Amino acid sequence: MMNILVATDAWHPQINGVVRTLSAVTEAARPFGASLRFITPDQFFQIPLPGYAEIRLGLAYAQRVEALIAQAQPDAIHVATEGPVGLAVRRYCIRRGLSFTTSFHTRFPDYLAARFAVPERWTWAWLRRFHAAAATTFAIRTVLYRQTLASSRGQARPTQPPLPTATIGTPDARSGQTRSRIVDGHGRRKAAAS
Repeated sequence: MMNILVATDAWHPQINGVVRTLSAVTEAARPFGASLRFITPDQFFQIPLPGYAEIRLGLAYAQRVEALIAQAQPDAIHVATEGPVGLAVRRYCIRRGLSFTTSFHTRFPDYLAARFAVPERWTWAWLRRFHAAAATTFAIRTVLYRQTLASSRGQARPTQPPLPTATIGTPDARSGQTRSRIVDGHGRRKAAAS
């Protein structure tokens, strides 16, 4: 079974599109031999999101993230959100030269512009930098892919339709080296091209 570790700042008891998507993917991955484990805000000290107290931000720190990843022994790492948990796991992977994937789910720049008057171009630029470090970025909607991530060095892929083929670099638990697998959009292994 392939063990995929997902870092997310949106998780139960929240009820939103990200949580629903990750819950559905968890169930859908099982028949394909994949098991998802999560690093979530409830594994850290939490504070309320300013202006949106129902959302709790997990203040992820390096030592705890490292311990959680070591405990999970993942075959692949996916960063689902760009909040403190996602940032900490992304930083861990970059510092260790580990390949990881990301996904983009929402119109967060629109939200920040409407709620806090943050210019959208600032947030879009930050998101492009965040996702540029990923081996592949999955965008839920083709529109989001085109608007947001198309300039991320050609690594962004829309997931509806079609589901992409992606190379996922994974940390090898025994050697600590990164190894790659070719998988389709459902997480099924594909034959590598010679």
